[in-house]
Amino acid sequence: MKKMRLSGVAEKPLTVFDYVIFLIIAILCFITFQQGDILQAAGSSYAFLQGHILDFYDYTANEYSMWNTYMPSTYIMFAIWNIPMKLFGVVTEPGLEAGTWVLMWYKLLPSILYVVSGV
Repeated sequence: MKKMRLSGVAEKPLTVFDYVIFLIIAILCFITFQQGDILQAAGSSYAFLQGHILDFYDYTANEYSMWNTYMPSTYIMFAIWNIPMKLFGVVTEPGLEAGTWVLMWYKLLPSILYVVSGV
């Protein structure tokens, strides 16, 4: 039986150029992309920081009309990420509106996770 051999990109090691292109694309995506889901996920995660752990979904739905559809781990991850925002008083309660710098902070977490998974 003849051995099959992969040829092309799979055999070549990544170069510095490949990493630079990847980083440029990641930065462009960070700056230009914005989905409404990031505001919903990061914004409603503040309910965890207010102590609403067991009634998280009901609390955000009834108090803020935010219908959360992701798994709790997503909101917990954003809650941990948003601790500095709460400590400095930039954002203190759940909400769907955010300023430019707050939005950039929200987008930074998934962007970092994207780069880490790509590397």
